[in-house]
Amino acid sequence: MSVKAMSEVWEHSNAQGNALVLMLAIADHVNESTGDAWPSIKRLAEYCNIDRSTVIRNINTLIKAGELSKVSGDGRENTRYRITLHNSCGRTVATSRTRATPAVAPAPPLQSHPCDTIPYITVNDPLINIKGDFEDFWKQYPKKVGKGAAKTSYNRALKKVGHAEIMTGLARYSPDPKYTCNPATWLNQERWLDEHTHIAKQSDDAERIGRTAAAFEKAAAHFLQRDTQTAVGDERNADQDRKASPKVIDARRMDADDGNVG
Repeated sequence: MSVKAMSEVWEHSNAQGNALVLMLAIADHVNESTGDAWPSIKRLAEYCNIDRSTVIRNINTLIKAGELSKVSGDGRENTRYRITLHNSCGRTVATSRTRATPAVAPAPPLQSHPCDTIPYITVNDPLINIKGDFEDFWKQYPKKVGKGAAKTSYNRALKKVGHAEIMTGLARYSPDPKYTCNPATWLNQERWLDEHTHIAKQSDDAERIGRTAAAFEKAAAHFLQRDTQTAVGDERNADQDRKASPKVIDARRMDADDGNVG
């Protein structure tokens, strides 16, 4: 790791976007004793969070701009890169502890291959997305824990969807505070695809209320039928009692008449 080389890139490089990120990655691999760096294309792609074809294209751009030179390896080692920045006076800036060496003649540009392309969404400017959009996500997320892990998961999610879709899904996310996911978990599980929690809860509540109302109606009908049957039964008993009353009276009269006869 060369802090000096990275500092020189920040100060003197005119590169922007992916090219600047790539330049910083190469500077981070510079051997301070020789001024050379030899990370592989795969290593640079993983380091910068971009695909191989983007790495190759931006290396060629930096070579044409005169900020980077390379010497092809002999087949047993990776290509060596040398940062060849110039200050405001037009002098070559040294990126090692030794004095600056003349620029190495550039090798032929690398040729990208269709198989090198990774079917992910390429972020045009990782510095902006990592710094600006993640902070926007972090500001809106309801649970502030594990920021480092959340940032890693956010960058990984950007390979699948854009920032806008993540934020749209986050706007729908309104859980019970007791059961709120950690932000890294929410991103890893692609929870931006979840349905609206309020709508789902309202649907469940409506279904539950509907079942309860149906049960009450059924119970009310049952009790009404029972009460109706009970009332009919009581009325029949009353009619029978009314019909039996004259017979009782007549029997009493007969007993009275018998007494008088005696």
